[in-house]
Amino acid sequence: MDGSIKNVEGGILVVLVISILTLAGLAGGGYWAYGKYFQTKPRLKLNSVKVKPEVMEFLYRFIPKAHALAVVLDDDITLMDSEIKRLEAIAKKFPEQKALISEQLQRIEKTRRKTAAELNSALEQINTIYVSWLIDPIRGKKVLLKKRLDLIKSMAALRKSSAKLMARLRANAQRAGGKS
Repeated sequence: MDGSIKNVEGGILVVLVISILTLAGLAGGGYWAYGKYFQTKPRLKLNSVKVKPEVMEFLYRFIPKAHALAVVLDDDITLMDSEIKRLEAIAKKFPEQKALISEQLQRIEKTRRKTAAELNSALEQINTIYVSWLIDPIRGKKVLLKKRLDLIKSMAALRKSSAKLMARLRANAQRAGGKS
């Protein structure tokens, strides 16, 4: 009778080990699949402004709201660039309407210059914070905590100031995309 109990205990142990290894394999596979196919990756490159990918990664890691705002502002600048090209093409096609088109072009170009300058300024500040953090993580973290909210506020205010224009440009882009 003693031998049969050992066999049952040994069988239970083998089943338990196999079950644990199976669950660990499934968990590892699930984690890999999530990272590979489902997890959103931060955008580390901007189209309109030069910034090092490691600075964008730092921004994403420590100030995710500012990262999201930087990406949105960059997309806004890119949209303004395409709208400027579209209006210039219309101006060539209808030279007699240049005054009408010129007014809109000036407004977009002014907003683009302002957005690009302020985004560049914010990214320069973030670059300085990043280098401070590289030199001395404790000091860099203090600077980050001190300037984080101001950066977010200024970037959000910039975004808000051009919201009406950007909504109209997005509508134009969708309308133009629907006709093609």
